[in-house]
This record gives sequence, structure tokens and C-alpha cells, in this order.
Amino acid sequence: MENLRRIRRHIRVIREVRHITRAMKLVAAAKLRSAQERAQAARPFARKISEVLADLASMMPDPPHPILKGRPVRHVGLVVIASDRGLCGRYNQDILDLAMQQAQQMGGPEKLVIMAMGRVARDFFRARGFNVRVAHVRLSRRPTFAWAERIANEIMDFYNQGVVDRVYLVYSQFVTTTRQEPRVFQLIPAVPPAMASGGSSLPASGPGASGLKLWKRAIEPSAEAVLNRLVDRYMQAVVYRALLEAEASERGARLTAMTAATDNATELIERLSTLYNRQRQAVITREISEVVAGAEAVH
Repeated sequence: MENLRRIRRHIRVIREVRHITRAMKLVAAAKLRSAQERAQAARPFARKISEVLADLASMMPDPPHPILKGRPVRHVGLVVIASDRGLCGRYNQDILDLAMQQAQQMGGPEKLVIMAMGRVARDFFRARGFNVRVAHVRLSRRPTFAWAERIANEIMDFYNQGVVDRVYLVYSQFVTTTRQEPRVFQLIPAVPPAMASGGSSLPASGPGASGLKLWKRAIEPSAEAVLNRLVDRYMQAVVYRALLEAEASERGARLTAMTAATDNATELIERLSTLYNRQRQAVITREISEVVAGAEAVH
């Protein structure tokens, strides 16, 4: 009987856990749709501003903005975007593993300046003795452009002050609900994807070359002034997109994890219920046999 009581308690506890995981699954599903739409809506703007920045920079043999120029690397900044909470599968672990790989490639904790976004990233790097200069929490609840602007300004201030000479962004890109891809993006020196691929959205020669020259002359007040303003907006757009991608990835990872936890709890309850019924039937059968044996002994 004691064994049956223990199984009943176990089933009751698992049912309570399943209520929690099912509720978290429903909340994650409701928030995922909004986060996914925001992340997808930010992609075209980030892509287009990268193309325009690459076009402007290609017009100038020596771009005037310091963010576009490289310099000898003494310290590397690592902006790591993780979550504030757990219960989202391997989402945080994959990001931190990639960040540690990047840290080892950059020369270890002595050369790194960590900018942690999320409580998990902050606690992880502090526990390992890294130089955590900036730590922001509660960003994954609902990132705003104001937060992205603040973070981008902090990064550029560190670069202008000589605290860091190169900056990498480590975050998770949302692909599908069940798939998130951790990635490393070079933020400073700013190398837009169009420049990194060696291309530009405007032709440098051929039929479109004259159009490029006319477009260059039509820039007001000047290409340098527009480029300086565009670099700031580019940094903000990249950081904002990374925050939105991270939010959607976290929601998707949590939905997947809570779905798996709910299914596992249901399966475990079924197995324990079967075990409980078998043991209970065995107890009943044994008691009936004892009653019958006692009755036969009396007669």
C-alpha cells in the first residue's frame, strides 16, 4: 500500500508540473507570433540600409567615418545577447558556447570586453572572470528601438574612447519555431553584407556608370555628411534587428522546450498510471486470495 501511495503522489506532482509547462507553452505560442512578425519586419530595413551604406562607402577611397576604418586590435568587444530566464532548451547554451569559441579565438579574457544583454549572459561571464563593462537585463521581454539606440551609442562610445578596437555581435537568428541559429556578426569595423561580398547595388562601370556619377553629385549636403549620419543609423538598425531576432528565437525555443516537457509529462503519467493499476490489481487479487483461503480454512 505504501508503494501505491508513493506512485499516486508521483502522478499528482507530475500533473501539477504539466499544468505549468502547458501554461508556459500557451504563453510562448501567443508571444511568438508577435515576436516573429517584428523580427521579419525589421529584416528589409536592415538589409536596405546595409546596401545604401555599402554604395556610399564604395564612392570614397577613404571613408571618413572611423567606424568604417580598421585599426590595430588590442581589445575586442563582444556583445552577447541571451535571455533573462531559462526553460528554453539549449537556446542560451548554444549562444554562450559560440561566444566562448569566439573569445578563445580573440585571445582569451585579457583581450575581451564583454557587453552582456540578458541576465544569463551577465552571470555566465562574471562567474568566469571576464571584464563585463555593460550589462542590460529585461531586454528580451519586448525590445524597443530606444534600447537599441542606447546600446549602439554605448558601443560607439567605447570604440571612440579606445576601450575596444573591434566589436562582434553574438546572437541567435530566428529561422523557424524549432530552429534557431547562433551567429557571430562583425559590428566594428562596420562591414555591411554588400561590402563583405564585394558587391554594391549600383554598378561601378558599364551602362549604369554615368548614373552612379549623377547620383553622387546629387547628394546633399554631401556624401560625407550623409555617410556619417547613415553609419549611426546602421549601427542602431543592426543592434535592433539582433534584439528582435533574439526575442523571436527565445520564444520559439521556449515553445519547443515546453511542448516537449508537456509531452514527456503526459507520457510519464500514462506509464505511472499503468504501473499503479497493475500493482493495485495485484494487491486486490492477493487480498481476495487471502479471504478465500481463510474461508476454506474455517470450513
